Amino acid sequence: MKYLLYFILVCLLLTFWGCAGTTEPDNDNDEAFVANLLEHNGDTGDIIKNSYGLITDTLNCYYSSDSTFYEREDNGIDAYFEGDWILVPWRHISDPETVSLELFRFSYMDYQNNVEDYITSVAFIPFHNSTNDYYLDTFKDVEQVIDNTWLYFLKTTNANGATALSDTVGYRLVNKPALRTPADLAVFSTSSSIIFEWDLNTTSSLVKHRLLLFDESYNLIWFYNLLSNEEPYLEFEVLSGIELVPGNYIWRVDGIIEWVDEVNINGKLMEIYSGSESMERLFTISGAKK
Repeated sequence: MKYLLYFILVCLLLTFWGCAGTTEPDNDNDEAFVANLLEHNGDTGDIIKNSYGLITDTLNCYYSSDSTFYEREDNGIDAYFEGDWILVPWRHISDPETVSLELFRFSYMDYQNNVEDYITSVAFIPFHNSTNDYYLDTFKDVEQVIDNTWLYFLKTTNANGATALSDTVGYRLVNKPALRTPADLAVFSTSSSIIFEWDLNTTSSLVKHRLLLFDESYNLIWFYNLLSNEEPYLEFEVLSGIELVPGNYIWRVDGIIEWVDEVNINGKLMEIYSGSESMERLFTISGAKK
């Protein structure tokens, strides 16, 4: 009996050693994670109504990685205020097998004209869980950025070398409104009159202008849609009825085209939104009277 038990134990060990390292890899590892680029979903100041027609919110989705730095609006692909830039976001990728991301860009004009090598790789991103879930395209390699429809897709690669492509999203930039007053870092007292003034900087009647006023934490305080027959010269106290308390405030003007273009990419119709964001300016309301 003692020798029989010894023989069985040896057989089990040999079976284990023979199987070790021969297990077929998980089939899922052969398929890379498909990223989800975010389409444009609205502009800050858009009215959201409930089923009874009552206003429940305005789209104002700034958020941040911590409590003090507010990175960006969560509006999907969108214009970015610092330049003639486009912010391209995607849903967070938590797939542990993903090792790199690569973002590609092309213009609709080049696509239509069958330009050779019309697709450009704009960013290669070694991936880890803390990687930012967006890319800010500053178009360093492009001469004509404005009035061009730009399309993007993202390639993911996993540890086994498998790749996958996301859907394509797009956006079209128009000229920025040029701010006049208040000047950047201007200081007002609580009794001062504040005039918002800017240059339209457009020849298109399709571009509508929206003034946005935030507190220093990017909470939307007030917005105003310029009427078609109005000059871009707004007396804040008269139009808003708001008395600003001492503190820091941020303002900008967005150019918005409400008309949505449709483009055909490889047989698929896509909706393309257009717009711009002026440079942001900061002003301060002090407690002292002027």
